[in-house]
Amino acid sequence: MIVANAPTAARGVVARVAHRVLWWLDPEEYAAGVIYGILLVGIVVAIEWANGNGSWRDIESEFGVLVLYWLIHTYAKVVGDQYDSHDRWSLASIGRALVHESAIVRGGIIPIFVMTFATFCGFADSTVTGLGLLTVVLLLIFFQGVAAHRAGMRGWILSAQVVVGLFFGACLVGLKYLMS
Repeated sequence: MIVANAPTAARGVVARVAHRVLWWLDPEEYAAGVIYGILLVGIVVAIEWANGNGSWRDIESEFGVLVLYWLIHTYAKVVGDQYDSHDRWSLASIGRALVHESAIVRGGIIPIFVMTFATFCGFADSTVTGLGLLTVVLLLIFFQGVAAHRAGMRGWILSAQVVVGLFFGACLVGLKYLMS
């Protein structure tokens, strides 16, 4: 009985995990932040590929730049809000800004996770970096398609929107070759 239900149970677990991951990634509140994070890591991956420092060094660089970018955006939001409202800084306003800008980390951590997993699996450095860049390109295409679909676009206009995501992904690949 347990063996007969194993594939169904496994599909249920996979579906629950996929649902939680998509819920975590879904940029309902600050979609631009998720895209910023994806693009930022894509740029760093493309540049690091040319350096040939090794997978772990690249992952450290990408994570460090991602966290710094998140903190810079948080600072800019707090100062910008203060400038607009003439209010003083508070721990609450800094906390709200950190949470708001964390969308950047949510987007950027995905390719970093893929690269970390591939490194643990023993893939060659160039393969790890290639997987990171591929992940970025696929995420850009995916989010562009989802945004267009949510906006009611269908058919060829939806396809044209997806091509825009592909274009920016191709720009990152071009940057990789430009830096080599």
